[in-house]
Amino acid sequence: MENNNNHTKTQLMTSFGDLVELREEKIRNSLIKETSISEENAKKIAHEAYNELIKLDIPKTTNIVREIVCMKLLESNLLNENKEYSRLGMSVSDVKEVIFKKSKENANTNYNLQAIHKRLADSISAQYALSYLLPKEASRAHMKGEIHIHDLDYFPTRPFCFEHDIRFFLRQGFMSDGRGIHTAVSGPAKSLEVAMIHAARVLLLSSTYFSGGQGYDALNLFLAPYAKGLEYKKIKQAVQAFVYELDQLNIVKGGQTPFTSASFEFNIPSYLKDIPVVLPGGKITEKESYSDYIDESRKIIKAFTEIMMGGDYTGKAFHFPKPEYKVRRETLKDSSAD
Repeated sequence: MENNNNHTKTQLMTSFGDLVELREEKIRNSLIKETSISEENAKKIAHEAYNELIKLDIPKTTNIVREIVCMKLLESNLLNENKEYSRLGMSVSDVKEVIFKKSKENANTNYNLQAIHKRLADSISAQYALSYLLPKEASRAHMKGEIHIHDLDYFPTRPFCFEHDIRFFLRQGFMSDGRGIHTAVSGPAKSLEVAMIHAARVLLLSSTYFSGGQGYDALNLFLAPYAKGLEYKKIKQAVQAFVYELDQLNIVKGGQTPFTSASFEFNIPSYLKDIPVVLPGGKITEKESYSDYIDESRKIIKAFTEIMMGGDYTGKAFHFPKPEYKVRRETLKDSSAD
């Protein structure tokens, strides 16, 4: 079937800008490599596409080759093979709109270079999820507006939200790359201020591995031992560092400020009453309980609340971390929790 010898060599520009010879054999091989097509059909489609291409009196590119091949696949009713061989991408018009128009999809997104690159990549990732990962019924329902699948752009690569247990990092210290190979390693925090900074950096870093919010449960309880013996002013300064660290860095997901939260307990929940306590320096003791630090835990709540209500240097409200106050039945009966 191959008729390369009957024609003058036709040049093809690759995606990387290299000029190579357009050959029917390469079209056939790419079809076999990228799709589930039979060898017989691959030869047929490659032959038809090649003959179509050499008739065109225009510069040949890999984009044009792929479009012609996809057209021939459709003409032969090879729909699945066409889907496998198709490109994912955006129209030139859509690319221009992404570059020159600010997105209104997320109020937490700034218009910056990272945001532009993210939106361009998001389009391909979402297309891949809809076309190749999700069940057909779910994809169709989403595209028809019957359901909404959130964060499709990150569906192939990242989980959604996550709530961390700060005790792990209080025991182990902080390694921003997970292994301490490419970045400096911090040992277990010995002070409230350092513990707060570690807590903030964990959320900032984890935001690059998840598509949704990051937070802590019972943060004030687990940090209470670090506030033992400190003046309230020192406690408030440490909490303030935590808040500013989280609300000033727009470094993730296209230049967004990470969506973070922290929950606070006024009393010790039953499931936390008898667990070992993590002390400064990562030491663990079973001789104490978090009930021994209830006063310190409430001072942390007070400090956090005052800082959030006071706003930043200009008086503007903090966006993050989102506070979650857990008011349990025993809290309402406990006058000391007022």
